[in-house]
Amino acid sequence: SRASTCTSSVDGGDEESFGAWGYSDSGFVVDVRPDGSKVATMRGSRYRICGKSLPDLVPFLERESGIEVDPHKTALLGLVEAPPSVDDTGMCKLGDDGLAKLAEVLDGDSRRLSVDAAVRARHGTGHSQEDMYLIRSGSLWTDRCVRLPDCVVWPNSEAEVEDLVALAGKEGWCLIPFGGGTNVTHAVRCPSYEVESRPIVSVDTKLLSSVLWVNEEDGCAHVQAGITGRALAEEMELRGYTIGHEPDSVEF
Repeated sequence: SRASTCTSSVDGGDEESFGAWGYSDSGFVVDVRPDGSKVATMRGSRYRICGKSLPDLVPFLERESGIEVDPHKTALLGLVEAPPSVDDTGMCKLGDDGLAKLAEVLDGDSRRLSVDAAVRARHGTGHSQEDMYLIRSGSLWTDRCVRLPDCVVWPNSEAEVEDLVALAGKEGWCLIPFGGGTNVTHAVRCPSYEVESRPIVSVDTKLLSSVLWVNEEDGCAHVQAGITGRALAEEMELRGYTIGHEPDSVEF
């Protein structure tokens, strides 16, 4: 599966695939053997399954879907980059004055504010099948019904979040929180201009990822919004607990 990556100046070492589920260092590769059989292998080293031959995977998919898998044919060309005609700052409805006010809330840290087209696209889409098609077909940049946030910010404290909310209320902006960003419930999708005419700021909670406290007696934990399921599970394991919840999106 071909996909690009989308990172920002505040991202860590894990690069998500842009236009596909998962991380850029992982994915299935299908090899056609001399006898005509199609054997899948997951590349990378992130998972225990990586590097192992999966001879039954492709036949299972073909049998269940009724669709032949052709490793030599690309169904979608993977058009994930913004075309040259997309001007980053020109598409932002906040203006220089609005961006300056946001930068002030973020203590002048320019790394935590972005109007980059690819970063905004990632924060207005997710890992759902519909999102993947929008990104990889190029419709993300050509469909007038698709709206992206005007900018993305990364607060690193509760006080900054409070200041962002206050500023948005004063300026008449709309804030959309961004957590793992899988978007399977369309939670990060921006409403159309007909529904929501205000500028939209995506508030990425990635830097708010601490475990604040654990009540061992009640079996409850208070964690910040940006922590991933994987990080939470690892932290609870160190304390001798499990989180009791492991969806497919636990990594994000």
